[in-house]
Amino acid sequence: MTRLADPYCSNCGYSLIGATETSKCPECGRPLVEVLTRDIPASATGLRRKSEVLLFGLPLVDVAFGPHGMEKYGHARGFLAVGDVATGVIAVGGRAQGLFAFGGLSIGLFSFGGMALGLVSFGGFAIALALACGGFALGAVAFGGMTAGGYAVGGVATGYAATGGMAYGWFVESPTAFGRYVLSRARRDPEAVAFFTRYGGIRNVIGNLFGGLWLIAFVLFTVAISVAPGIVTAAARRWALRKPRG
Repeated sequence: MTRLADPYCSNCGYSLIGATETSKCPECGRPLVEVLTRDIPASATGLRRKSEVLLFGLPLVDVAFGPHGMEKYGHARGFLAVGDVATGVIAVGGRAQGLFAFGGLSIGLFSFGGMALGLVSFGGFAIALALACGGFALGAVAFGGMTAGGYAVGGVATGYAATGGMAYGWFVESPTAFGRYVLSRARRDPEAVAFFTRYGGIRNVIGNLFGGLWLIAFVLFTVAISVAPGIVTAAARRWALRKPRG
């Protein structure tokens, strides 16, 4: 349990230890209900700091970690927001909400995290209106281990068009295929051949997106979005410790 500091008068600084028989400060006479103060030890407080510079009406940087006052956890709100919960144009946190969101749970136009929800999402569990990439991916276009979407590519894929190790859909290209129009070793429906010739099968999709320099770029991008949030969080904590926000 957190031990509060000794009580004192916020008006004059007089110690109010033992002042149980009076309703006013013995030194300045102000009512105790207005001036009695107990500070919370620094060890019991979290980190708070926001920059004075504003951008689009938001602090350029806002950092909020741990308990503070009546808050049980930090909620950062800024152009760059970093905290337990972060809301901003660029948000980094346990739960992040923003244009670009990075977090355990991220919600944004572009979201990256353990569970990512957005227009474009990358994560262990990714759900997107447009492009989803992840261990499990659900989106208009989905790439991953297990995928579902309009065009799904993955180890196990389900979609209107699906390609992968095992695939199910309307147009399907797979060694193990289940669907209305199938392109596989054992079956070559003319409709499936025409569809994948026009829009590209698994070899064309993966080859075009991840072949050659694209593969290197994709690997570097994946490493960057995995490492960057940790670097940003560590830098934000150091910045907040230099000058805590009141």
